[in-house]
Amino acid sequence: MIMSREDFKSLMEELLKLKEIEIEISNSMKKLDSDFCFFSLSRYEALVVKCLEKALDDKQEWISYFLYERNAKFTRKKVITDSNGKKIPFDNYDDIYDLIMDSHNFTEENDKKKNEKPKGKFKFPWQ
Repeated sequence: MIMSREDFKSLMEELLKLKEIEIEISNSMKKLDSDFCFFSLSRYEALVVKCLEKALDDKQEWISYFLYERNAKFTRKKVITDSNGKKIPFDNYDDIYDLIMDSHNFTEENDKKKNEKPKGKFKFPWQ
């Protein structure tokens, strides 16, 4: 069973809240000491991102791209298109989730159906 859309969005939101707290801590420390550089929990953040990518089987690392490169000044924004050249939206957590699920032809409904128990009495083919 793959991570649900709701769980993914919740974890992404929490991850970005922690990032905002890191920035607040850094700004406060700079007020105390102008030589202070930056406070970061990057090792933990990297572990969470890796877990999210594994949980969603994100082989193309769209989550990392969204978090670290998409809005970076030095990175040219990728225009993501399907096989017909149609632009695929990539602006929010739902878009990321859809892109990853589509990349391996997966839908939450198919996963739920796959994990459902058969209704009625099960019969072997030879019965």
